[in-house]
Amino acid sequence: MGETTQQIVVKDIEIEVGNNQKTNESETTIQKELQLKKQRQWRTLLCFLTIILIALIATCAATFVNKLK
Repeated sequence: MGETTQQIVVKDIEIEVGNNQKTNESETTIQKELQLKKQRQWRTLLCFLTIILIALIATCAATFVNKLK
């Protein structure tokens, strides 16, 4: 009797450990996706700021050229 009970308990623990590993894998995947999303947001912001900077430089250059005339 005692051995049967022990076997059942061990199986329950194995199932629980397996479920925890799946949960940990899911959490890791979600964290990676969030990290990629943040990277994309920063990349987009950086591109936007770069375009604004180029536009400002072009405006300054055009103003400077007009003053020379």
